[in-house]
Amino acid sequence: MICNRLKDILFSYRYDVVFLQKGILPFQLKWFEHLLFLCNSNVIFDFDDAVHLFPVESFQHLPLKLLEDREQIMKIIRRAKFVIAGNDRLKKDVESINPNTVVIPTPVDTDYYEVNQEKYQNKRCIRILWSGNRSGHNQLNYCAETIEKLSKKYDIEFILLSDSSEGIDRRFYEGKLKFLKWSLKNEKKAFGMADIGIMILDDTLWDRRKCGFKALLYMANGIPVVSSPVGVIKNIIKDGINGFFANNHDEWFEKLELLIQNPSLRRKIGLKGRETVEKYFSLRYWAGELVKVIEKTARMSNEKNI
Repeated sequence: MICNRLKDILFSYRYDVVFLQKGILPFQLKWFEHLLFLCNSNVIFDFDDAVHLFPVESFQHLPLKLLEDREQIMKIIRRAKFVIAGNDRLKKDVESINPNTVVIPTPVDTDYYEVNQEKYQNKRCIRILWSGNRSGHNQLNYCAETIEKLSKKYDIEFILLSDSSEGIDRRFYEGKLKFLKWSLKNEKKAFGMADIGIMILDDTLWDRRKCGFKALLYMANGIPVVSSPVGVIKNIIKDGINGFFANNHDEWFEKLELLIQNPSLRRKIGLKGRETVEKYFSLRYWAGELVKVIEKTARMSNEKNI
């Protein structure tokens, strides 16, 4: 990985623009950003998580820890020609050190994702979906008690779309649990099957800056969402209109039960969610904004070479 990225950096001089997403490597090795800007200073830095506050990965032991630079992301942001933030909260964090910061939300391809109208039918078994990697399993486990209680009252299948089923609370197994290992094929399958989607967030520095992409994917597929009211998602979901918020165990049970019992409500909320994504978060719209930033940065490169 390191050798391949070093090769990318050394040959970056061939290009008009370097588009860097979240970081050079998952861990932050000293001097790599200096070498990048030496080879090509026309860098666009894009981020949709709080990687400027917390590294994605970190070395735990010497001597590798001595090679780590926990300030690397901020150094890149300071020197980048443009910074693309996934939401206003992230922009607020960094615009004082780089005024060329713009907000482009992580968009959804609404031509690829579509609504399966069959999910709104009155059915015996209701499928509740959680999608995410294993790093979010601890958050998911917060809902184990609620899913267990609902499973004793209703016919529910819980769909776990993830890279692993490790660390999942045993109470999810009290009902029907369907694990789908993430792939594009299984993602499409899970979104087509799901009747309700859930997103659990903690009130932390990291989660307050998340872009709500999990919820946006559910909504793009017409899946009614129940989410924790943390961070940017509060600007996306209007409670009771295009999704629901749940603050505690009682509210999680209440909102999920409401959707389980009412196929017409699932349809209403699901279609409103789809409408929200089409209007404000579609790739059709935001792709043009991204192209403008890339073209403007490329012109800077060409002007420099004249």
